Amino acid sequence: MTNQWIISRTNELVKTKKPNALKTATLINQAINQGKPINKIVVGVNDSRAITLNLGNEVN
Repeated sequence: MTNQWIISRTNELVKTKKPNALKTATLINQAINQGKPINKIVVGVNDSRAITLNLGNEVN
């Protein structure tokens, strides 16, 4: 997950024009612009459990 990918996802959130999506996009973009670390986590879910993988907070 690069900065560009994360920003592309926030842009898609903005396009929805849903208030919660806009708020989320704004918070993520502000954090990136302020140089704050973005902790990246991937979640896989099946019928019986969820598995998380923490990718850390380096934004490349």
